[in-house]
Amino acid sequence: MIDSLKISGDKLLYEEGLFNLLNSFGKAQIVGSYDLDLLVKPDIDISIGVDKFDIDKYFSLCAELAKTFKPSWIKYLDQSIKKLPLPFTSGYYLGLHIPRDNILWKIDGWIFTKDVFEQRVEYHNMIKKQINDSNRKIIMTIKKQICDSPSYVSVELYEAVLFQNVKTIEEFYKWYKKKYLKDFVV
Repeated sequence: MIDSLKISGDKLLYEEGLFNLLNSFGKAQIVGSYDLDLLVKPDIDISIGVDKFDIDKYFSLCAELAKTFKPSWIKYLDQSIKKLPLPFTSGYYLGLHIPRDNILWKIDGWIFTKDVFEQRVEYHNMIKKQINDSNRKIIMTIKKQICDSPSYVSVELYEAVLFQNVKTIEEFYKWYKKKYLKDFVV
């Protein structure tokens, strides 16, 4: 399933041109589980660096995405108004649901100014350098058990396994409770 997801995602991104269209809006970089080869669901995260936020340009991009890719859903969010935690305190979120090959792809586009974009890409690359065959197996084992939870945020799992030596689902639950002072919702 994972290989077929990657093949379908690559087709959407590169053959159909989704990546090039997003890259024409700003400097685009695939991040997250798709790039880390830790994919368990059809989900692609893309950070996009822009010189400045431009609402008209953003909605022109949405119109082009709608015409070209026929998403079933497009979501706009101004992160500065939503008051999200760092680094999501400014910029736009562009969410898409695009059906392809009997798969509903969830695309999360995070649009930042170039300074924040560079920090996000650098953080992603630091995570990528830490992944090896051993911890990849641990991450995937835990991820498959919790990826549908409303509490699940992949970067938290990566932090727990890569930097806090978590090796089992039980250890992850303990780590989560200690860090957030609440239980992980399964």
